[in-house]
Amino acid sequence: QIQVPGTSIASLCYNRACFQALQGNIEQAIAYLEQSLKIDHNKYLEMSQKDSDFDNIRGRKVFQEIMESCLIAN
Repeated sequence: QIQVPGTSIASLCYNRACFQALQGNIEQAIAYLEQSLKIDHNKYLEMSQKDSDFDNIRGRKVFQEIMESCLIAN
């Protein structure tokens, strides 16, 4: 496991989700986003709802389902 000073696994997953979404890799973006939310949904739920990096997937059913499940769990 690679450790990057000043970052967390959740942060790395979230940033990778952003990158994948911007590249149009929807499945990978969702997978990384789910991982970041599983680790720290309190931090990344609100960020992902507003982050423009996810504009191209925000309207997809799978994205909305993930957001809803986090809101219910919260």
